[in-house]
Amino acid sequence: MARSHILFPLAVALLSASLLAACGGGGDGASSTDPGATPAAATSTVVGCSGKVADFFALSKGSYTAPAATFDNVDFASTPATVAGFAAGATQTVTVSDDCTMTVGTVKLSYKDGSYAEFPGTGADLGKTQVDIDLTGTGVGGPHFERFTNGKRGLSLFDTTKTSQGVRFDE
Repeated sequence: MARSHILFPLAVALLSASLLAACGGGGDGASSTDPGATPAAATSTVVGCSGKVADFFALSKGSYTAPAATFDNVDFASTPATVAGFAAGATQTVTVSDDCTMTVGTVKLSYKDGSYAEFPGTGADLGKTQVDIDLTGTGVGGPHFERFTNGKRGLSLFDTTKTSQGVRFDE
C-alpha cells in the first residue's frame, strides 16, 4: 500500500511534465529547432516562455520591415484600405524580442501559451522545420507568427470589428 502512495505522485509529475512540453510550456531549455540557437532571457513574464518556445524567440529575435498586405477572407476581390489601424502598403517594423514578445508599429504582442507548433519541411526544405505560434495583443484579432524553413519571418493579424479582414507582414 505504501508503495502506491509513492508511485502515484511520481507518475502524475512525469505526466504533467510531458504535457507541458507537448503544449509549448516546460521543456529543457536545450531543445531547439536549430541546434545553434541561444535560449531566451530568463526575465520573461510571458506564460510558457521556456524550452523550445524561448529558443524559437531567441532564434527569431531582431527586426525586419515589411509593407502591410491587407486582405479580406470573405471578399477575395477586396483589398481593405486599412486593417486594425494598418494602412495597405505602408511599411511597418516588426521587432521580435527574446522575452517572447514582439511589436509591430505600436502594437505589442505576447506568446499565447500552448500554441507552439512545428511542421517538417518537404521537397527542397526536407530536414528543415517551420515553426508557427499564436500571440495575444490589444486592438488586434488572432495574431499569428511564423518562421519559415528559409529563416524568413511572417506576422498576420485581423481586425477586431471586421473579423474577415487581415493584414500580413512578411519578411
